[in-house]
Amino acid sequence: MNPYELDTHLESVQTYIAMKEFDKAIAKLEDIITGSPSHFLAYRLLGLVYLNEKKDEKKAFALFQKSLSLNPDQPLLKRLLWEKMEKEHARLANPYEIPGSLKVQPEVPKPEIPVVPQPGPKIPQPQVPQPTR
Repeated sequence: MNPYELDTHLESVQTYIAMKEFDKAIAKLEDIITGSPSHFLAYRLLGLVYLNEKKDEKKAFALFQKSLSLNPDQPLLKRLLWEKMEKEHARLANPYEIPGSLKVQPEVPKPEIPVVPQPGPKIPQPQVPQPTR
């Protein structure tokens, strides 16, 4: 696909996205990828449509990784992948958490912390005069 055709196709994609015709945008992006398999921007845009509009994270992040493999200089995608890895790490760090609102935690008794009295400042006692005899 020559650069002029690519620009025309990308303009169509932007129009479809603006009109919320995401299935047409996906079809056009897939056409771009078929004609130019090394076009990293098409993979990135397709991933964003899948992530934001189709709510398909698995497919979106596979497309982001393909885009980054073609052009690693994409800070937005690196940040998105980093955030996803952090979420996954947090999920794996707490295996007792069930997705959704219900959370199950093992019951672990809290250790009692002994209260040790701390000596306070010495308060001088008033001197009481002793009666003389």
